[in-house]
Amino acid sequence: MNISPFIDIVEDLNRDLAKSERYLRLIQAIQRAIPCDAVVLLKLKHDYLMPVAVVGLTLDAMQAGSFDALNPTETRAYIAGVAAAIKTREHIEALEAKIEQSHQVAQATLWISQALLVKVQLLTITGRN
Repeated sequence: MNISPFIDIVEDLNRDLAKSERYLRLIQAIQRAIPCDAVVLLKLKHDYLMPVAVVGLTLDAMQAGSFDALNPTETRAYIAGVAAAIKTREHIEALEAKIEQSHQVAQATLWISQALLVKVQLLTITGRN
């Protein structure tokens, strides 16, 4: 089993890539792991499989016996690895979005606190309570 594509997939988790680039790199890693002419990366969305990345797929890509030489255990391992990488990256992106939102809330809270402090200082200087 060639683990080099797995290493590439794991390393890409730490890279700041657009989804389209990340998916392209995933299917390129799949092509290195499982020599083939076509790869389609599908995502389950509302009970439907939706293609998110496609390389080399044509209507005649599925010929009888195309996958007979593949080791089922290795193929399942690559599929599981790719699925884990996609899911992990989606979790990372969700956490990044939450961090950004929390940062914006903290900035707004700080701004409001500073404005209230200035108002209290002005009231104190002018002698109003």
